[in-house]
Amino acid sequence: MDGADKPQRVRAAVSVHLFLRQESEIPLLRQYQTGNEDGNYRVSAGPVELNDEVRQAWIANGRRNWHSDV
Repeated sequence: MDGADKPQRVRAAVSVHLFLRQESEIPLLRQYQTGNEDGNYRVSAGPVELNDEVRQAWIANGRRNWHSDV
């Protein structure tokens, strides 16, 4: 099979979202000095790096955004 016959694969940016719960509330993060939707609130999210498992990305996200081990 030469290069012209290979099927095209979808390339997508994949991210994980971390929903923490504090009693009946879900704490949100405020965007600040990111250049993207600054001032808005969001749940914790982060990228899944190439060759990472989703679980690894989820744990890294918790450490980075909440300074916590999940």
